[in-house]
Amino acid sequence: MDSTHGCRGAASRPRWLRWLASGLTAAALALMGGCGSDANDSDAAPMVQPPVITGQPAPVSAMAGTAASFTVVASGSAPLRYQWQRDGSDIAGATAAGYTLAAAAPADSGARFRVVVSNSAGSATSDAAALTVITAPPVLTITQQPADQSVTSGTPATFSVAGTCSTGTLQVQWQRNNGPGGGFAAIPAATGATYSLSPSSADSGARLRAALDCSGQSATLSAEAGLTVTAPASIRLDPLLVTGLRPQANISGLVAIDLDATGGTATLVMQNQLKRLSADFNQVAPYAGGSTSTPSDGPRATAGLLGTQAVTHDAAGNQYVIAADTVRRIGTDGQVTTLAGSLTDSGYIDGPGTTARFNSPRGITFGPDGNLYLTDVGSNTVRRITLAGQVSTVAGNGTRGYAEGSGQAAQFSGPFGLAFAPNGDLLVADNGNQRVRRITPSGQVSTLAGNGMTGPPAVAAAGASPIEDPRGLAVRGNTLAVAQGVGIVTLIDLDTGRTTPYAGTYGRTGGYADGPLGQAVFGNLWSLTALPDGRYLVADSQALRLIEAGGAVRTLYGGNSELMDVTGGPIWQRNFSFASNTEQTLTVDAAGRVIVAADGDVRRIAADGSVSLIAGLPGGRRGMLDGSGSVAQFTRVGSGLAAAPDGTLWVADDTAIRRIAPDGNTTLVAGYRQFLGDTSGTPSFGAVDGVGSSARFQSSMSMAVGPDGALYVADPSNCAIRRVTADGTTTTWAGVMGQCTITDGTRLTARFRAPRSPAFAPDGSLWVSDRGGLRRIAPDGTVTTVSAPLGPLAFGPDGDLFIGASDGLYRIAAGTTTAVQLIAGGQNDLPVYGNAPHLSRIDALAALGRRQLALLSPLGLMLVSLP
Repeated sequence: MDSTHGCRGAASRPRWLRWLASGLTAAALALMGGCGSDANDSDAAPMVQPPVITGQPAPVSAMAGTAASFTVVASGSAPLRYQWQRDGSDIAGATAAGYTLAAAAPADSGARFRVVVSNSAGSATSDAAALTVITAPPVLTITQQPADQSVTSGTPATFSVAGTCSTGTLQVQWQRNNGPGGGFAAIPAATGATYSLSPSSADSGARLRAALDCSGQSATLSAEAGLTVTAPASIRLDPLLVTGLRPQANISGLVAIDLDATGGTATLVMQNQLKRLSADFNQVAPYAGGSTSTPSDGPRATAGLLGTQAVTHDAAGNQYVIAADTVRRIGTDGQVTTLAGSLTDSGYIDGPGTTARFNSPRGITFGPDGNLYLTDVGSNTVRRITLAGQVSTVAGNGTRGYAEGSGQAAQFSGPFGLAFAPNGDLLVADNGNQRVRRITPSGQVSTLAGNGMTGPPAVAAAGASPIEDPRGLAVRGNTLAVAQGVGIVTLIDLDTGRTTPYAGTYGRTGGYADGPLGQAVFGNLWSLTALPDGRYLVADSQALRLIEAGGAVRTLYGGNSELMDVTGGPIWQRNFSFASNTEQTLTVDAAGRVIVAADGDVRRIAADGSVSLIAGLPGGRRGMLDGSGSVAQFTRVGSGLAAAPDGTLWVADDTAIRRIAPDGNTTLVAGYRQFLGDTSGTPSFGAVDGVGSSARFQSSMSMAVGPDGALYVADPSNCAIRRVTADGTTTTWAGVMGQCTITDGTRLTARFRAPRSPAFAPDGSLWVSDRGGLRRIAPDGTVTTVSAPLGPLAFGPDGDLFIGASDGLYRIAAGTTTAVQLIAGGQNDLPVYGNAPHLSRIDALAALGRRQLALLSPLGLMLVSLP
C-alpha cells in the first residue's frame, strides 16, 4: 500500500482544518486518518536548527603593523549570533562572522582566536586559530671572521668571531667539521664569541665556523677557519680539555612540577625556591626565591619563599605557590604577593586573605570555576581560594578520619595532591587513608580507588587494589596517574576506577634506575605532571625523571644527592672533572675517542671534547641490570675497559664481564653478579672456566682485545689470564688459577702472581704488569719477565710501550726489552704541565693518535704529546 494512502489531498484541506490538525495529538490525527502535518504545508511551524561550524577559522600569519583577519562559516537557523574570543575571553564588539585585528603587534604572536556561534536552539564553538606575527628580520653584520690557527699539540687554540644586530641579541653557535668531506656539527655549549680547545694531533685539519643570528632571525654563517696541529719539540703535558659540558643541575628536594599553559616550559618546586625547565629539557635556571631565609614578598628573584610545596597557574600566566602556610601569587610582572594565609602563623581559619590560616598545605590546582583549590594536610581538609583571596572549606571538617559524605561531613587523613577530572570532579590523594577520593561539583565525597590497605597495586577493578601512600596526581584524558611514595606510578580509569601499575617498582626506593615497569627505581617519588605528548615529568626528590609513553623511566637530571650543590644541565653531560680517588679507567676506541668508565657509568669524549653517556647512570642504584643506555646499571666499573674495532666495548663489572654494543645496549657475557632483585644468594666470585654465567672471576679485572677478536682478561686474584670469546666461553689462557708465583715458561706452565693491565703489541705479543716483573707472552706462547717499572700499559702505533709507573711515565722503545726511559717524572701532589712535566699517580693510559697518550689520574684527564 502506498505510504501516502489516506493522506492524499491534505494540501487541499481547508485552512481551518489544517490549522486544527497542527494542534492535535498524534493519536487524534490517527483517528482522523493517520496523517500528520504535511511536509509541504507552507503554514506549518518550521524547525529551528542549531548552529553548525562548516568552515573553521584558519591560522593567520601577518607582518607586524598590518591587519590580521579571521573568518568562520556556520549553518543553522537565522538569526545567527557571533562572539569572537581571544585566548578564551570575549572580544568587545567582535560580533560578526569575521574578525579583524587592525594592526598586529609582536606581542600578539601566539594568541588564539575562536568564535561562539549561537541561536535560539543552541551554540557551537569553533576551533582556535593561532596568530603568528612576523617582524622584519634584523640586519646582521659580521665584523670579525674566524682566522686559521696553528698550534703545538696540547696547547690551546682559540677562534673568535664578532658581529652586530640592528635589532635583537647576537647569538653564536660554533660548529666543527672533522676533515674534508665531513659535515659541520654544532659543538655543545660553544656559544660564546670565542671558542677554545686544547687539540691533539688528531685535530689537525679540522675546520671551524660560527653560526650567528639575531634573536633567532637573520641566520648567517661565518667564514671557515682551519686548525693545524704540530708535534712539540719536546714532551709536553697538558690537561685534556673537555668542552661542551654543562654543569649538573641542582635538583635538591624536588617535590612538584607545573607545566605552563602552552605545554612548554615547566616550573620546578624545590627547597625554598622555584626553577624553570626549558621546553627541550636542556636547561634548568633559577626563577623565584632561594635568596633569603626570611619569608617575604617582593620581586620574585629576592622574595623569601620558604617551605615551597606546590605551584599552579591561571590562564593569564599568574602563578600561585604554596610556601609554608601561605599561598603566594607571582604576577606576570614578577612581583610576589601573599594571596592568603600568614607568613608567621598557622591554623585552620576560613576568611579573607591574610586573616585565613592554613596548616601545612601540600597540593594546589586551578579549578574550572576560576578558583584555586588546595589540600591542607594539618587540618585534613580541602580548601577553596578565590582570586580575591577569600578562603573557604570545600570538604572535610578538620578531624582526621575516613568518612564519605557531603562537604564537611566527609573526613580525610592527610590529603596530599589533587587534580581536576574532565567532568569537573576534584580528585584528592587521601594519603593517610590509602585512597584516591572524588569530590563532585556539588561537594559529595566518595572513594575512586584504593581500599585502605597497603601492598603492591594490581590490575584490578575499583577498590580491589591497594593504593599505598598516594601523593601526586595528574590527569590525562580519562586517566588519572598516581605517584605513590612506595616507588610506583599507578594509572586509574576515571570511569570505572580500574587500576593498572604503570612505572617504577613497588617497594624499591632510595636509589635510581631507569627502565620499564618492575625495573626502574625511584628515589623518593613525590608528584608528576602530564605532558601533551603522552609522557610524564616526575619529581623524584634528588632527580627529575621522565616516564615515556608505555611506562619506561628515564633520568633527565640528578640522581645523586652528592651533586646537589652543583648547578647546570643534564647528568650525562655534567661537569665531571674525571678526577677521582675511586676506581676508574679509560681506553681509546677505533674512532680515536676517549672512553672513561667510573662512578657507575661509561662515557665517551668526542674529538671536539663533548661528553656523552654510553651506559649506566651516575649515582644510580648499585647492582647489575642489562639494558640500553642509562637503563643499564653497574655494580662496580672502573678496573677494566677495552674497545673492539667494530665499536663494541667490554667492561669489567666487579666479577662479571659485560658487553656494550655499538648501539649502547649492555648485556652480560661471562661471569656472574647478582642482578637487581636477585635474592638467590648464589656466589658471584670464584675461579671457574665455563660458558656465560657459569664462569667465575674475581674482582678488579683488566682486559684487552686480542688480534683474534677475543677478550683477554687479567684476573689478578686468581693469578691467571683468561680468554673470553664473543659467545661467553671462558678458558684459562695463561698461568694456573690459584698458583700465585713468578715462573717463566710456556703459557700453561708459567705462573703469575697478580697480572694486571694487559696490552697487545703490534707483533701480537701480550704484555702484563705482574707483581714482581713486567711479563711478555710471545705469539708462540713463551713467557718471559722483563725488568721494568710496573703500572698501567699502553702501546703506541709504532710499537713503543708506555708504562704509567708510580714515579712517572716510562717508555720502552719498540723491538727491545731493555731500552727503558723515564720521559716524565712523577710526584704525589699536583701535576706540572708544560714542557718539563711531572705526573701524579696514573690510573690508566691509552694511545691517542700517533704521538699522543691520554692519561687518567686522581687529579684529572691529561694529554701527553711526544716530539
